[in-house]
Amino acid sequence: MALHYGSPEWHEMYAAARNTIEGFNGYLKDASYEALDQPGRRRVRGYAAQYLFTALLVMSANIRKIRRFLAEAREDADGVVSFARKRKPRRRDRLADFRPDTGRQASGDPPAA
Repeated sequence: MALHYGSPEWHEMYAAARNTIEGFNGYLKDASYEALDQPGRRRVRGYAAQYLFTALLVMSANIRKIRRFLAEAREDADGVVSFARKRKPRRRDRLADFRPDTGRQASGDPPAA
């Protein structure tokens, strides 16, 4: 399905995926664990070695996520396994608040000059 870049339909399709990816990038950069954004933790020369260490750090983060899911997952009466922990409520009301300006005026914004 081809969508016009920047259209409202495009934003609806890709906003959630982008938020998920950016969230995982932040998870990888957590200084308490993988600290992917700290090159001092990967003191080795060469592109291939850096690539290998980055892959290992991503693998480590994935394993950490899987282990947490398995530790906190619960099975309901129908046999469906799901994450039992409730998420914190969002700080914003609408997904549109997270999107970049698409030329539409948001409620409460002053009119454009």
